[in-house]
Amino acid sequence: MTCFFHQTYCFGESLNRNIDNQPQIDIDSEEIEIINLTFLALIGTQWYYEPLLPPPMPLADDATKEDSIKYQDELRIINQKNENRKLDTSRLIVFFKDSLIAYPTSERQTDILEPKNFASNFPVDISYIFLIKKLYSQAISKSIDLRKITEIGKYKILPVSEIETLEGNYKKIGVVRYSRIVFNENRDKACFYFDFLHGPLLGFGQIVFIEKNQGKWTIIGQREMWVA
Repeated sequence: MTCFFHQTYCFGESLNRNIDNQPQIDIDSEEIEIINLTFLALIGTQWYYEPLLPPPMPLADDATKEDSIKYQDELRIINQKNENRKLDTSRLIVFFKDSLIAYPTSERQTDILEPKNFASNFPVDISYIFLIKKLYSQAISKSIDLRKITEIGKYKILPVSEIETLEGNYKKIGVVRYSRIVFNENRDKACFYFDFLHGPLLGFGQIVFIEKNQGKWTIIGQREMWVA
């Protein structure tokens, strides 16, 4: 299943200037800031709440009118509870890859980067073709300090290495990975790969497109590359 989104989020300012009033950008700091500014938008806050209740068992072919009334009553109660879900009181743990990964080889689709195909496959203009190709070329991962990822809402992040040893009252939200972030020459456009795995059959991977206008980074589009 393939889809893409046209969502827009505006984030805080990140810009230092020298004495000549020219932008001076520390790429390492910029990458950390972008992660902080996009993390909650990408993973969402739906995990703050207790899981949705499943609907009642479907009615059998030989169900009576009384069975149908009972089913409708149960469905109404479940829908009411789902509309008023309680906050989950356990620790909400997101396991975070402590390196910015290289773009996965398995997700590289060069044919859709042809200008004639790009517009129908990506929610951004063709200037991003160069950036996606640049993203593809990042073959080496880059370590990051997870202590600097601070804009995490109600979540607590831990390195993936602790996924098997974690104990106590917690809820495993999933595993998050960011790729290296690539920038254009003017440092006002960028893109990166992001994936999230909640379980063996529940997750997604996407390319995220961002722009900086008046010192503010904005997500201008997301292109889902896979979903499970």
